[in-house]
Amino acid sequence: MLEKVVAGASQETVVYDNVKPMIWTMVIVAMIFAGFGLTVVFLSGQLGLGYDEFAQSLIAAITAFGAVTSLLYAAFLYRSAARPLMVLTPDALLASRLDKPVAWTDVAGYAVYASSRFALRLWLNQDAPVPKKHWRAIYSKIDRRQRIITLGALGIKGMKAADFSALVGRYHEAAYARQELAAAMLHPSRDASADETAGKY
Repeated sequence: MLEKVVAGASQETVVYDNVKPMIWTMVIVAMIFAGFGLTVVFLSGQLGLGYDEFAQSLIAAITAFGAVTSLLYAAFLYRSAARPLMVLTPDALLASRLDKPVAWTDVAGYAVYASSRFALRLWLNQDAPVPKKHWRAIYSKIDRRQRIITLGALGIKGMKAADFSALVGRYHEAAYARQELAAAMLHPSRDASADETAGKY
């Protein structure tokens, strides 16, 4: 049974942040800002601004700032789309938000949230090392006191939250199963005596 569990997560899996919907959202927002700014500049009389050049300039500057900011964020997301969000290996979870891998056997439990925002939360064992997060990972959080890692994302590309949760579960269980198999190989006499004892009853 343990070997079957291990075989279910024997290779690494690369997952990416689902940034495409947000990129399109930012492009649409930029178009709305640009359209409103152009409307104010060229139809100021109909909007009741008359020839108030200061009001026109102020609104144009605000809408231009909004459009440029939205496009810059869309470009940032587009560039980050090629970088893996996480790499799930048989031994550890590698996340672009963290400075070092998290061994599966250091994880006591996990949960995947997808209500207000997508997130993977890991509860670490008491003796497990706690990684640091990169300063740019604004939607991720490290709670050192509670030993909780929260990795935020826009979603998982091509995968629903339930499917991603099941994927993480397979790697998590496989790592502990591999640990049990390694312990059995180190102490074969203990397993043999246990089998003999069981055979007597």
